[in-house]
Amino acid sequence: MQRRSGFPCRPRQPVIHLPRMFVAGLFALCITPLYASAADVTFDSLMEEMLDRARLAEFPDPPYTCRQFSSYDRASTGPDDPDTWFANRDAGNFLRVEENDGRQESVMMDIDGPGAVVRIWSANAKGTIRFYLDGAERPTIAMPMQRMLGGEPPIGEPLSGVRSRGWNCYLPIPYAKRCKITCDDPDGLYYQINYRTYEDSVAVASFDSALFEEKSQLIASVNERLADPQGHYASSVPIPDRIDLDEELELFAADGPGAITELRIRIRALDVVLTLRNLLLVGEFDGQVTVHCPLGDFFGTAPGANPYQSLPITIDPNGMMICRWFMPYAESARLRLVNVGDQMVGLDGIIGYGEYEWNDRSMHFYAVWRGSGPIGTRPMRDFNYATIEGRGVWVGDALHIANPVVGWWGEGDEKIYVDGESFPSHFGTGTEDYYGYAWCTPDLFTAPLHNQTRCDGPRNFGHTSLNRFRGLDAIPFTRSLQVDIEVWHWTDTVMHYAVTDYFYGRDAEHNVSPITDPTLLAIPQVKLNIFRREGAIEAEDLDVLNAATAPERAIQTMGDGSPDSWSNMEHVWCKATQPGQRVVFGAPVKQAGEYEVIVYFTRSWDYGVLQCYVDGRPAGQPIDTFNVEHPESVSPPVGYSLGRHHLVRVGFSLTVEVVGSNEKSKGTGCYWGLDCIVLKKVE
Repeated sequence: MQRRSGFPCRPRQPVIHLPRMFVAGLFALCITPLYASAADVTFDSLMEEMLDRARLAEFPDPPYTCRQFSSYDRASTGPDDPDTWFANRDAGNFLRVEENDGRQESVMMDIDGPGAVVRIWSANAKGTIRFYLDGAERPTIAMPMQRMLGGEPPIGEPLSGVRSRGWNCYLPIPYAKRCKITCDDPDGLYYQINYRTYEDSVAVASFDSALFEEKSQLIASVNERLADPQGHYASSVPIPDRIDLDEELELFAADGPGAITELRIRIRALDVVLTLRNLLLVGEFDGQVTVHCPLGDFFGTAPGANPYQSLPITIDPNGMMICRWFMPYAESARLRLVNVGDQMVGLDGIIGYGEYEWNDRSMHFYAVWRGSGPIGTRPMRDFNYATIEGRGVWVGDALHIANPVVGWWGEGDEKIYVDGESFPSHFGTGTEDYYGYAWCTPDLFTAPLHNQTRCDGPRNFGHTSLNRFRGLDAIPFTRSLQVDIEVWHWTDTVMHYAVTDYFYGRDAEHNVSPITDPTLLAIPQVKLNIFRREGAIEAEDLDVLNAATAPERAIQTMGDGSPDSWSNMEHVWCKATQPGQRVVFGAPVKQAGEYEVIVYFTRSWDYGVLQCYVDGRPAGQPIDTFNVEHPESVSPPVGYSLGRHHLVRVGFSLTVEVVGSNEKSKGTGCYWGLDCIVLKKVE
């Protein structure tokens, strides 16, 4: 393998001399505390820390632990029983119910000790959320949950906001002695709350509701910096202009102490997506290889260079990939690219660096990649992101999924064990919830600390790319860390996972093997096979002859494309509100003759009783489309014969009229869904 240096000599100390943590100071320029405090931790200090990526590279001072409360299914008590360990009723579960001022309130979190709430997520924010701090009988904060998590004042975007139907808030809420959080609309509520706990000797200044107004300028400033992050460096070197086949290219080499503070790189290749998986970024700091990752995956989006903007990483629409992870070293640093693909690659960019004074809390930056071969979704299992021994801080991960069906792959909960816990202190409610969105929504989103950068579709088919970067919710560990996520798919199929782990550590040992076999880097090819019923006339292709008077309708994507599902994965959903409402379809006939007409209707919990007509004449018996077998869910369509009819070449009309409701049907009880029509020629 060839080796080529990125520049003729190694950079020594930069010309500009800056004090230790110079980058931290630059990140914090936008923040001027409005008052001084004798406390170790304040709202101001937490807001400053949120922007300070360099601070993550030192073990926390003051020390803290990070844990999570959530609405996970309480039936999950241990991995010995797989029936309960993967239980999925992850809504409406709380610590207890109590009465406050005559209100019934469900307790989401209750913890003693000095600390801070650092992240709140919900799939269905509702009601009022209340924070009782330091044992107070009345709430310090009482706010509509949608206001707090939905990007409205006094918090605003992007500290708060809805991303692909997930409600999020990253505004820190510090407290000195205790924090209790409640809601007053608990039915079916999904939630996660991440929080810090400091040692008892740490003085924390508790949040006060007046701070929303007093600190409005600070909140606005942090929102602005989160939305438009800027990198800083004292010196820089250019990246070489190309890397040849089977070549190892040195990008950066330095004797320390110092820190890499920014990496900007863009590639040019015939197949950029494939090349980004076949270029390995390798970082060696103080003699240890701590970065070993495909280049595209390192930048938190794979496969490909999918544009997004976050606090530590940005990929602009022109393909420039920008990394702002802080990478310190005590004695030396080497950063190189290894081309294991079959294409020559053009490069441009820079590497920014500066001085850093290594100390007893300093840690190296790790970015390691784990890919999986085919993983069957039955039986359910826990997929290990990483298991780490030693001391460090977990700061994020990026997930690439290859899903061969449209069905939802991400019911799986995260389970994070800190320092040898027998039960995870982070037990989640679903993979999309962990990444800050909800309801398996395929819509892309970009935010400072979590992103969905790719989702091929339809629905959840194909390649999906997600990431979550941690700031105040970073997870310190003193002995060990284990990060798992459940493989929990709606469908019995075969998946591919690839995950990039980001963490800081001092002499950390982890179980993610270096990439030595290039075949492991292959991007899985997934092909969607959609079931189409033989002879089906798809309802979504039919003309509606009475569109002006028919009730509201929509075409819905349904099922997973399997033969026991919906034909063409769609049906026409009619939102009728009362009996007597009807839709008249015009259906084609290829050849005149005698046919048995069969209609396929979806069954659901709020569907009605229907009468069909062929060319205006009643056909068949009334059809009850309420889902009797599974009254709380939607089930694939069933075929109903409307008898024999003589149909002419010009086609025929099919009228569907609501004539009643099943007594158990919910809502209006008049909705219905038509999948398709099948004509069977009578000989």
